[in-house]
Amino acid sequence: MKKEIIRRIIKLVIQAQELALKIGIPNILQPGLVKEMIIAETLGHELIHSKRDADACDPNDSSIKI
Repeated sequence: MKKEIIRRIIKLVIQAQELALKIGIPNILQPGLVKEMIIAETLGHELIHSKRDADACDPNDSSIKI
């Protein structure tokens, strides 16, 4: 049972990475990125996935960093 769950998790992570690549995110496992995605989505912000920038920006004005 435990090994099957781990296999399913790995499969889902692979699928998530494939989706992330379609929007320009090269590494879905970058530390903190998934949490930043959840927070940005919850607050209605636009995610900035670069490690060297703010976590998000205003969806209507990308110059407003959050």
